[in-house]
Amino acid sequence: MVHWAEKIDSADYDSVEEALFSVHPALILNRSLAIDADHQYCTFLINRLRRKSLQETAQAGEVQKRFTKAQDLGSLGLERVRQTVRLEGDVAVFEANGEGALINRYSAYCFYPKALYSIGITHTKHSVVLTSMRNPWLDFESLNLGAFMMEFGGGGHQRVGSVVLDKEHGVEAHGIAHKLLEDLNRTPERSVRIGKR
Repeated sequence: MVHWAEKIDSADYDSVEEALFSVHPALILNRSLAIDADHQYCTFLINRLRRKSLQETAQAGEVQKRFTKAQDLGSLGLERVRQTVRLEGDVAVFEANGEGALINRYSAYCFYPKALYSIGITHTKHSVVLTSMRNPWLDFESLNLGAFMMEFGGGGHQRVGSVVLDKEHGVEAHGIAHKLLEDLNRTPERSVRIGKR
């Protein structure tokens, strides 16, 4: 349990397939939390994990119901990303409607696994979310994405950054994404190796 808690918390997945599609019990629990993870459900999981194994907990009816819904919404989100994702230089870029779907930040790497970075704009009912990440399955020194997003009221860390804009300011996401894309593709020649950093 500790191993998987650390793995999920640090997003240290072995591959994009594991991040998106694995049905390991720990990842079933993790994905189930994407669906109405209220206090009551979290309490249910904690109490069950005190008495049952990960496998037994993942098989609980309430967990399976939420996991199945998360899988369906994730499949819809992946299809929405597929419809718009494109490669611009070393960067996979997409824009998708996140209403009624789950847009996973790793989605772009399903379609462009050798892209060094991804930039995604996700529209929700009340906001527009701009997220960028370095490909976690390639080893190279990246631009500090969190510091970049801080300039626009967002944040993050070296390898992942995002900013959430109110719906009325959503159009600004395109300008921010364009500036970031220019910065990422202007970065000097990198030494890139396959494998996680």
